[in-house]
Amino acid sequence: MLDFVESHEHQGMTVTQRRRQLEELVRRAEHHLVANPGWYEAKLALLAILGYIVLFGMAILLFGIGVALLWLATKGHAWWILIKGKLLFGFFLLAYVIVRALWVRLEDPTGYQVTRAEVPQLFIEADGLRKPLCTPRIHRILLTNELNAAIVQTPRLGVFGWYRNTLILGLPLLLALSPEQARAVIAHELGHLSGNHSRFRGWIYRVRIAWYRVMGAFDQADHWGGRILAKFFDWYAPYFHAYSFALARANEYEADAISAKLTSPCISASALVSLDVRQAVIDREYWTPLMEHTKEPPLPPSHPVTGLAQFIQHRAIDNARWQEIFGNAVAVETGYADTHPALRDRLAALKVTLPEPITPKITAAEKWLGKHVEKILLEFDAQWIEENREAWKQRCDHIGESRNKLTELRQQQPEQLSQGEIWSLASLTEQYEALTDPLPIYRTYQQKYPDDLAADLAIGRILVQREDETGLHHLNRATQQFELNLPACELAYDYALRRGDKALAEQWRLRGEHQLDQEALARQERRSVSAKDPLISSTLSIEALQALRLQLQPITKVKHAWIAQKQVEHLPSQPIHVLAVTTKGLLWDEEKLMNTLTNDITYPDTTYVVIKTRVSRKLARRVIAIGTQVL
Repeated sequence: MLDFVESHEHQGMTVTQRRRQLEELVRRAEHHLVANPGWYEAKLALLAILGYIVLFGMAILLFGIGVALLWLATKGHAWWILIKGKLLFGFFLLAYVIVRALWVRLEDPTGYQVTRAEVPQLFIEADGLRKPLCTPRIHRILLTNELNAAIVQTPRLGVFGWYRNTLILGLPLLLALSPEQARAVIAHELGHLSGNHSRFRGWIYRVRIAWYRVMGAFDQADHWGGRILAKFFDWYAPYFHAYSFALARANEYEADAISAKLTSPCISASALVSLDVRQAVIDREYWTPLMEHTKEPPLPPSHPVTGLAQFIQHRAIDNARWQEIFGNAVAVETGYADTHPALRDRLAALKVTLPEPITPKITAAEKWLGKHVEKILLEFDAQWIEENREAWKQRCDHIGESRNKLTELRQQQPEQLSQGEIWSLASLTEQYEALTDPLPIYRTYQQKYPDDLAADLAIGRILVQREDETGLHHLNRATQQFELNLPACELAYDYALRRGDKALAEQWRLRGEHQLDQEALARQERRSVSAKDPLISSTLSIEALQALRLQLQPITKVKHAWIAQKQVEHLPSQPIHVLAVTTKGLLWDEEKLMNTLTNDITYPDTTYVVIKTRVSRKLARRVIAIGTQVL
């Protein structure tokens, strides 16, 4: 996928400009961290404190103004009494929004909680790693159904701290790794809380998360003051994120070093590689076939997680397959979308190039969880079935219907198939007939309907997945259609990276980023319609106009209706309609009529509705003058 850097929109800046700005800032921060760590950390601390100063200062200022207004109002100043109802309430409300945003309440992570009495060996391992690292106390250990591990700190007092520390271990991870490898993984996670990272680094790590949550609270605030502060944090939080990015990435390398010191570089590296390889195999060879399996009645598998455990324990990965997946993993370069370095760079930092595959004689789950593994698996089975029962039924119903349709299409003569039926034959063949090549069917479709660029996207996708360079020609054609542009760029970008052609990948990345800019402009065009926007006559068909007329006729308060379109530059294939209505007699309840018009009528595409009243008279008049009369 395109490695687009996560960033909030800044007016006047393109996606490419924001990405390059972030990359440049991160590179400067990395240089500062290496050249002068003390100066870098001092600047980072000042940046962190700035956010607190703005929030606390604004809260104190607003509260003080509110108290002053309240005092003036109670002293009989009549002109203050006139404004206290709105202004006074507004100041106190914004102060409350600020304090509430600071008091971020985060839900504790969920999972199967194990106790020291149940699995003492696991807690002994955690304690044995925690003590030399001088980490805070681990309050809980949770097991989850993921091939992953993490340390989660949940603040009881928002940005003020008082953290509850939870060690999360994926049961599949414990089933796949040896005790030594799993110990290396836990050591890495505990390394993030260690004295080596220092309280300052831990504080910065938590502030990075906190400010984004604070910014989210202001983004959702309806109060004008909240929106003002949101603008500050729209600048501050991404900037702080970028400058502290260097420290966060350094923490990952340091956590790896801590893991290697407490185990060994080879064991730490083998754990990293094993997790990458195992995840790829599990996704492709267990979950994908499982989700494609159907049975009558469409019930989910009775023991999906237990089946995964058996798959991990008994499905050996041959050396050729291992090397293939490992080669793909180390080909990925470290980017700026994630603070975690790429596998290749992590192995280089550990001074290990190619760790040997390890087949555990005894797994960490067997040694640390013992007889409780079966009980936990059954618990996960029940949870998975409960969470996926309805989705599984819907999926099975869909697969059954699709396969029946595919059978029906196969039984017809090819020349008798319509355009939609040929497309369905191609896509269903690709999904449900692994031994049949769908490419000839897509090519047949393209020959008959060369103007449908969706065929070029499908053909290009299949070809580049087969490492066939001619697929780029088809993907290039697909970019001519607005909706297909971004997926075509992503496919071409991934293909170029697999080939190691960085220049070609960059070309497709830039095209994809330009498409994101166009989509953002299209969304902006569709946010509202005003009397100043250019309007054009409606392009709706006679049938669509008649269907709309039949829906409007029963609404007794509607006298006449006209429909026009907002002229748009971006995504013209998805028009924006504006419906203006006039009413019979006096309109006592405009809100009720508007609710009826917006909720009870099925409109084509995106449609804004205006009633010709004092508030929207200008826009309604323009629609009436330019548009097509519906009623």
